[in-house]
Amino acid sequence: MVTKWRGGGVSGCTQAVWPSFEPPKYDPSVEVWQLDPGDLPIVEQYYPLIKDAAELAERITSGNLFGACVEEQLAGFIGVHTEGAMGMLTVLEEYQGRGIGTALITYLIRKELRRGHIPYSQIFKENQISMALQEKVGMELKSEPVWWLLPKDAKV
Repeated sequence: MVTKWRGGGVSGCTQAVWPSFEPPKYDPSVEVWQLDPGDLPIVEQYYPLIKDAAELAERITSGNLFGACVEEQLAGFIGVHTEGAMGMLTVLEEYQGRGIGTALITYLIRKELRRGHIPYSQIFKENQISMALQEKVGMELKSEPVWWLLPKDAKV
């Protein structure tokens, strides 16, 4: 669910937070599991915001990147960034519209709550699809922007 962004420089984000200590309902029809290093090439191919393979590999080996499986194929993934925000949500195009994004977000919210963390995410304002999905699962979007400085060649 990554949208294209033309610039580089500064981009505003909307922060979303899970407003409860109660976890969202879990959809057992979508299998979600922790990714392993063998999944790195697909993550590199479909997630353009982190270009450093070592950083992506660290997210995997630290247990902070999770995938959804459809018919034994990786259909999408989500993770926790190094600063603690949930993100990296990506659903491969051929699997969109099947509830994969919802399953990934609710899985990660539940996991973060079990870890004793407050689930939150920061969504680029241009990514209306992700903001709608965050609201759909019950995340509260905050009106105060969060600003990220990005390299000129960043694609959002």
